[in-house]
Amino acid sequence: MRTINIVLLMLIFSILLFSADKPALVVKNKTLDLPKYENYRKNEIPNYDPEFKIQFSQKDEIMLSFFQRSKHPVLTIKDDQGKASLFFNIILLSGEDGKLINKVEWPAVGELDWVERLHYGSRIYPLPDNGYVGMFHKRLQVLDSALNVIYDKLLERLPERYVYDIFPPSHGTFFALCQSNKRYSGENDIIDSDTFKVVDKVSGGIVDIWGDKLLMVGFSEKNKINSLYEKRIGSIYDGFHLKIDNYTDAKFTHNGAAIVLSYKGQSPPYAQHYWLTIENGMAGNPVLVDGEFVNTLVTAREAPVFAVRSAKSRLFDRGGAGWINVYDINSKQKLLQTKTYNDNFDYALSSDGRILALFVHEKRKIEIYKVPESGNKKK
Repeated sequence: MRTINIVLLMLIFSILLFSADKPALVVKNKTLDLPKYENYRKNEIPNYDPEFKIQFSQKDEIMLSFFQRSKHPVLTIKDDQGKASLFFNIILLSGEDGKLINKVEWPAVGELDWVERLHYGSRIYPLPDNGYVGMFHKRLQVLDSALNVIYDKLLERLPERYVYDIFPPSHGTFFALCQSNKRYSGENDIIDSDTFKVVDKVSGGIVDIWGDKLLMVGFSEKNKINSLYEKRIGSIYDGFHLKIDNYTDAKFTHNGAAIVLSYKGQSPPYAQHYWLTIENGMAGNPVLVDGEFVNTLVTAREAPVFAVRSAKSRLFDRGGAGWINVYDINSKQKLLQTKTYNDNFDYALSSDGRILALFVHEKRKIEIYKVPESGNKKK
């Protein structure tokens, strides 16, 4: 009986691999020139593997950003770049052929422990219209498309257990600078990246920004997310306010509607996961998503396309295996399913939804998938 079960599991695993789409291009570490993951494990240096973030720039170039720590860090002297033990890196690649476009590195000065209290190791986001917003070495900065600093503000040191966070917009010029001690809470300054002025102050959990609209979550008395609502920047007017029993993630779509991940039934891994859209205050019909755990989504800035990260408990190893499903919002068709990855990975969609890029952390490689248009998905 045990042999039969193992054979069935292997058969199921083979079917999943066979049904997956294959990457069109793989960019290996020979091009990226990143520090090998194995070096950190072999030398048993705790917490010094860089944290990576993959995104697409306004030009739909693949942007990989990360902080690179030295192996033997010391506290750096304030504003002494010659003694920095932390460096911020950006690698730009073509989304079409994976060729290296640019590689930028600059010192991150200031006290090392302050930098490490940020939620993520890397902190720079492309603005949809032009330039970037970034936060490193105790400063909030807005940069132009050539990564030249056009706005610079020294941030105050926060109380213990509080961190800064940035919420970039899916569309428009407004972004949020948040001060909080836990996710989806805190005080938010809404800043115009054109004028660098604070145009509004908002309390609560921001999920996404589209033009003058904030997508926010509400909480129950037991401090559980139980609603999703829309708030206008600089106005007392609020948009829709809908109850969400089992919230997972949400984003604005290309046209300012909202898309929500949720689940029904028992808690994961026994739940049924689904996505739905909210447009003009009305929730659409739910569409099921496969996977025992479905935890994040990203949307294309200029197309009705989004990607969802799914996972199952790994059959033969520790942790869990994961993959990405890409959907067309209008047709509700699954356009692409990546192969299954056993390593940790980050992912991003191009603005037109035609390219999906994944960075596989331990393998130190970027895999590029070409997303077919709706109706052209191979059967």
